Amino acid sequence: MALKLDSASAPTCTWIDFGLELGITRDKLKEFEMYTNYNPTEALFRYLYTASAKPLKASLIVGYFEKMDRQDILEVIKQTILSSDIDSKDAKDIFKHGSKLLETTARKLNEDSPGVGGWKGLASHLIADQYIDDPDIISKLEPPQRHEIHSPTKKIIEWLSANKLDVSIGELIAKCEEVGRNDAVKILIGHYSRAVGKK
Repeated sequence: MALKLDSASAPTCTWIDFGLELGITRDKLKEFEMYTNYNPTEALFRYLYTASAKPLKASLIVGYFEKMDRQDILEVIKQTILSSDIDSKDAKDIFKHGSKLLETTARKLNEDSPGVGGWKGLASHLIADQYIDDPDIISKLEPPQRHEIHSPTKKIIEWLSANKLDVSIGELIAKCEEVGRNDAVKILIGHYSRAVGKK
């Protein structure tokens, strides 16, 4: 089912349509599409916090976002953090692992958008200013190739099973029928009936 939904294109219902129909937000679906379990921005920050020989202030990171003209990220920072904290605190205290701010920043930097600096642009600034001494860090943090990335539809189903425990197989089948994905209905029914038959 995942392969069929992943490869579908309009006017056939795609995995994105399927996720929206199930009540998953576009932002969450975008995360599924981009790198699934891999997050190069978080990996970059993790590397910085453990390997940088120089102290790393939050104001330095914000300055790079200004150079990169990342107004979208600067706006999020402005709404989340006091400017006095940016000037006085270390980056690891502001862009904490697991924080909403780092999650939002990562989502925006991980997106490949022409003309806008992403995580590679940030890494380039950090290398140029010698906060990162490994010139190969960008290639080391590069996300796996598309064929190595897990299925976005699989991520939707994993997300549903973790976050919407009350969604039944019957409801999943009904949603597939609603969006005209009879191929997925057949797969679900076939898989479900085999699983029930084994009991």
